[in-house]
Formats: sequence, C-alpha cells, structure tokens
Amino acid sequence: MPPLLLTAQTLLGPIPPGDYMDPSCPNFGLRVRKTSRSWFIRPWENGKRVRKDLGPAWVPGRAPAVNAKALTLKAARAKAADLLQLHADGTLLRPRIVLPETGVLANELTPATMTVANLATAYLAFHKQRPGQSDPKKWSASWYQDCRAYLEDLVIPAFGADTLAKDITRRHVRDLVERYATRAPVAANRLFAVIRKMFRWASRRDYLDGAPMVAEVDQPTDETDRRRDRVLSTDEIRRFWIALDKTARTNPQAGRERAIVDVWRLRFTTAQRENQIRAIRWTWIDFEKKTVEFPARVMKRKGKQPPHLLPLGPLALQVLKRRRAFADPTDLLVFGTRTATTQVPGLTRGAPLELPDFQGKDVRRTATTLMAEHGVSDFDISRVLNHARKVDEGVTEIYNKYKYLPEKTRALETLDRVLSAILHPTRKRKNVVVQLKRA
Repeated sequence: MPPLLLTAQTLLGPIPPGDYMDPSCPNFGLRVRKTSRSWFIRPWENGKRVRKDLGPAWVPGRAPAVNAKALTLKAARAKAADLLQLHADGTLLRPRIVLPETGVLANELTPATMTVANLATAYLAFHKQRPGQSDPKKWSASWYQDCRAYLEDLVIPAFGADTLAKDITRRHVRDLVERYATRAPVAANRLFAVIRKMFRWASRRDYLDGAPMVAEVDQPTDETDRRRDRVLSTDEIRRFWIALDKTARTNPQAGRERAIVDVWRLRFTTAQRENQIRAIRWTWIDFEKKTVEFPARVMKRKGKQPPHLLPLGPLALQVLKRRRAFADPTDLLVFGTRTATTQVPGLTRGAPLELPDFQGKDVRRTATTLMAEHGVSDFDISRVLNHARKVDEGVTEIYNKYKYLPEKTRALETLDRVLSAILHPTRKRKNVVVQLKRA
C-alpha cells in the first residue's frame, strides 16, 4: 500500500482510488473509492495483517447531510489510537477459530453455554475434512475456507464471541447482512446462507432449543447471483496476452510472478478452472502423449467423477516445456514457488491488465465461446470442461468409460488455432497443397 501523509489539506484534493497508509500514524490508513472514503487500521495479528474499518471519511463535494456522519481526520486518529492500544494490550481484532477434535466441543455444550464463538467452532469442526477421509457430507477445502472466513471476519466480530447463540435474533442477522450488502451485494447472499445453515445445523442437533434463522427471513438483497455473460473481445485477448508477456519480461527472476503468468496462459489454452491449473503436478503430465490427467480430488465435484484426461495443444505444451526446462528435479508441483514444495500456490489476485467488469472465470467462458464459434459441438465442449452429465445420462456414465480423447483433442486444437490467429494476426499461414493424380 502506498504511503500518503494524511492532512486536512490532502483530504481537500482529489485522491486516486486505492488504500493509503499514513506514515505519521503507524497501521492507520485511508481507503478511497470512486464515491466514498473510509478510515481503517491494519495491524499484525496471528502472523498476518488484519483490517478493521473505523467508519466513513469526509469526501469533498458530497452532500452535507452525508458528510455530517463522517469521521474527521482528528476523530479517526483518536479512535485508531484507542483500538491500537487495546490491540497492543492483547485484544484481538479478528480472533481465530481453533478447531478441537470432531465432536468434542459440541458434546460438552448446552443451549445455556453455547456462545457464538463455540457454535462457529463446533460447526466448522463437524464439516472439516480430516486427513484420509472421503465423506461426501464433509465440505471441500475451498468451501470450508470460505465459511471460516465469513465466520471469523464478519459473524463473530458483529455478534460478539461471548454472546450466547440463543440470544441472537433475526434483527441481529438482518442488520449484519444488510450492512454487508451495501458494499458486497452478492457476497451478502453467501453470508446469509452461512449463518442460516449454521443455526439450522445447531437446532437439528439439539445444541439450541430454537434457531432464529429457521423462521422466515427476507433475502438480504434483490441483486441475486446473475449468470455472467462477459466474453473478452479479440482486442482484449490480444492486450491481455501482451500484458502477460510484459509481466514475464519485467520479472525474470520472480518465481511467483512467472508462475502467475503461466497459470493465466494455461487457463486460456485449456479452458480449465484455476484451482485445477494451480495444483498440476509433473507426474500428471505425459509429454509424449501430450496429455495431462487431473485426479478427481482436484476437480469441482470431488470424489463424484472420474479423473479428467485432457489433451494439450501447442501453446499449452510450450508453457509446460518451458517450465520443465527451468524446474528443479526435486520439484513436485508445476507452479510451486519454492523448490520441492508440496504447497499449492495461492489464488492469483488481480489480473495483469485492467479490463472493465472482468473476473478470472471470464477466461474460461471466453475459451468456451471461441470453440463454439468455430464449429465445436456443445457435447465436445462439455467433455473438455468436464461438466456433469445430465440426469438421464447418469446410468450411462456408470458403464461408459470412454475418455473422448480424440474429440477433446480436436476441440482444443481448434481453440489453439483461434488463439494463435488472434495473438499473431500478421503471421502468414502456410497453405498445404496436395497434388492430385489424374485418373
């Protein structure tokens, strides 16, 4: 985060959107958005930075009635100093949930002793996948992390860790979700679902005599999870790829930056999900057959589908061969950022090129659309994407073990040709002339 000396004069002028730390007041900063500003503190806690919002800041030109509710610089610094002093004395801004062995905590609690923190801990412990488990009722690692983040970052701080769960009312839930919906409408629906499911789980298992969320509660926001239809244009694809090349050239020694660039390239050329790409191991790749086989455990429907055998086109093979040439012999992961690590790299935060209304999943949608526009059937595209079969095909899938490798190869070769034409529009194509014999 860039430093910015916060003064009364500084706040009068225009400030580009972003997060700024005040060098005169450690761990105190200002978040600037297009139409809003807010104060925050960001101290270290449990080995990482944690953010706590202090309230809205004054914005030039905004309605006086709105600015009247904002914190001045002096008031924000005073509030930040008080909270940072409490934090230095041992008060955690974001208490972490420490999971016990499954069932130990929940079995010892009653409705009279079940606090919000204990309920969240018991709920997470019940659903966490343990090593060696394959219980389909347990959550996937990604959904578990999402739920844990909602509970740790929003639910427990808002309701109070020591508040009895039975004292939480629909009013508490509605206020939290509606407040969160003002800045994240779609994520507010996720938060609402997490809270509702947690209280219903506690009620069904008799940890609570009743659950406030079992009763009817309105949807937190009318902006439901619409299906996105964003597809990158030809010019955007070309500019995106140029930005990837520029990032790789300017960071030749930075392993993480090179890995992120190559992950984006494979997402374009294979139309696979980011989680699958980041987890690729060298043992999954067969360079002679030009294939990679994803095990079921890294797929979206973990344990509910066979391994996904995927052919590799020239562009994808070029990326993997280049990484193989510079990889250490002891490396297990293709995109591991440390030698011989078994830790899958984290999500790629941000894209190398700013595009309007862009999300990472738009790359997969764009690749799919390009294949369809150039004659690949929906069935073959579905095999490339490894989508679930329809209900009426479920029984057939049990007996049909065909991998559809030729069909997937033709689909991805088509995608490879289209991308190559987009990335190199001036390159001349070789025309193959076949001499026909006279009859």
